[in-house]
Amino acid sequence: EDLIEAGAEVAATRAPEMRPQEIAATAWALAAKRASGRWAERAVVACAEQAVQAGRSGRPAARQLVGSAWALAPVGHGGRPSARQLWSDLGATALRQLSGLHPREVANLSWAFATVQHRETPGLVPCIAGAVLRRLAEFGSLEAPAVAWALAPARHREVSWERGLACFALRPAREQPLRGLAALSWSWATLLGEADLLTRAVLPAARARVATLAARGPGELSPEATTREIVDPLLQLTWALSLLALRDRALLMDAEAVLRGVGRARDSRAGDRVGALFPTIGGLADKSANVQDGPLLVREVGGVAFVYKPPDWEVDGGRDADSPARPPRLGVQRLSADFLQKMYPDRPILRDVSANRGILGRLDTPSSGLVLCALGHEAYLVMRLRQETHAVEREYIALCHGKVPRGIRRVAVPVRTAPDATSKAVEDGLPAVTRFAPCAWLQRADDASWPPRVYSLVVVSILTGRKHQIRCHLAHVGHPVVRDQRYAPEHFHADGRWCPRHFLHRFRLAVLKRGQQGGIGDGPDSACEQSAEQKTAESVAATVPLPPDLRAVLATLQPLGSFTDGAAAEAVAGPAAPDGASALLAWGGSRPPGLGDWALRGDRAGGPGGSGDGTPEA
Repeated sequence: EDLIEAGAEVAATRAPEMRPQEIAATAWALAAKRASGRWAERAVVACAEQAVQAGRSGRPAARQLVGSAWALAPVGHGGRPSARQLWSDLGATALRQLSGLHPREVANLSWAFATVQHRETPGLVPCIAGAVLRRLAEFGSLEAPAVAWALAPARHREVSWERGLACFALRPAREQPLRGLAALSWSWATLLGEADLLTRAVLPAARARVATLAARGPGELSPEATTREIVDPLLQLTWALSLLALRDRALLMDAEAVLRGVGRARDSRAGDRVGALFPTIGGLADKSANVQDGPLLVREVGGVAFVYKPPDWEVDGGRDADSPARPPRLGVQRLSADFLQKMYPDRPILRDVSANRGILGRLDTPSSGLVLCALGHEAYLVMRLRQETHAVEREYIALCHGKVPRGIRRVAVPVRTAPDATSKAVEDGLPAVTRFAPCAWLQRADDASWPPRVYSLVVVSILTGRKHQIRCHLAHVGHPVVRDQRYAPEHFHADGRWCPRHFLHRFRLAVLKRGQQGGIGDGPDSACEQSAEQKTAESVAATVPLPPDLRAVLATLQPLGSFTDGAAAEAVAGPAAPDGASALLAWGGSRPPGLGDWALRGDRAGGPGGSGDGTPEA
């Protein structure tokens, strides 16, 4: 590390004196070693600036350009104007040099621009796609899928590009490794292409590859190679098939067997002799717990912990959790370091940053609710598979602005996260699906305005898990979450007089049996056909009611008029209760009703239906 840092200092201060091949080699070394010292970022920026200067002076150096962009991508730009301009300059340089790049260089360059979500260089994405199509025969079994993976989030949907991908996918199966098949599947599903291509071209070859792995085992690969060649491709492949509602029980069983084998090997190397095995799910009752001021272990089953995270606790998984550039925030405690590692001191995975410290999914620091944590590598990989195949149900309660019309509503607008961590509902984003239904219309008892401000208490379920997805989607359809500074700044100060934080709480998590999951390709009601009680009989689930601070907020609100008919209210909250009041009583209890319960209510009230912009599913 000292040698790398010393080399980075030399490169940062003397980059203009270096030859193109020296700059390319330096950039590659810093990226390969994931250097993150004080001089490393300055060095990769200096290398990129020299690549731009070389392009402007008519001295194109492909390796210098590609190496610099590849090394700079993990640094990103964080929204800084100078860094954004540097990426724009790199994009302009790339446009001039694309025709002379080797297929592998095109793939690496595409990956770099995709990693930083660069959109500022006009025509860059179509130009990359055109360069691939003109030389498709030269692109190998990993290079073309890598470019497809990089361009998919930009939603490049030219007919010629989609036909080119289809032709590439239909190459003889023996030419396609698992990594390539997975990247093609992921990009095709991200574009929400027709499932027929995957069924005809990818699925047979993928089934054979995964079956071979299940029979022979992963082999003697390093942990990094196992992740790159086996774990990540399996998760990408199963996510794509699940998103398009392509069911293949044999492939899923083989994929789970492979991941279990990898997980057991990692547990053995880490000295974890407990060997946590996530069991075959079925017949395990729901578990509910009353919340408290600090974190709480709600239940533990099969090496997986359902943990309650209070507001202002950080979910500290991820590679940057211990970065010197990201010190712990004042007054914010960390779920893993300050709770889980103390509760389970003998579980190595809770200190393994490469496995996200066992934490599955995230929850914003101001939010409260349930978080899943695996206590061993085997359980972690099996749960990752459950997540990627949409077999983990996540349900939330939110208070939002405005009167959300009755019935289940569905938002299926893609979401893209900007470098400043703000998500936007845009067409050139990643697939995202949110379902929500109102439980009650409310108003503040002390609101003297006319007409009075109306709020909706909504129960929310998500199929995908994009950053800030619920907050972004609710704001997109005109019903932002109360006290949400990022997505509803116009309401933030007024909301702060009566609500201490944004009103969003994850009250239920359920791990479904294999084969119960839904996808975008399913009908709009597929996730809402059963009540929470009915689903619980075939899943491992946990619920937590609203914490005291959000209950106190609800205590300041009163029901606004009639919400739905008495029969539907009785189905959820019991007889003879006014609807708005019954919803408040239900959310004060220990077992809050889930979206399935409100779906049944919606059926009696006229039936749910669906569209992708938040309109009723009718």
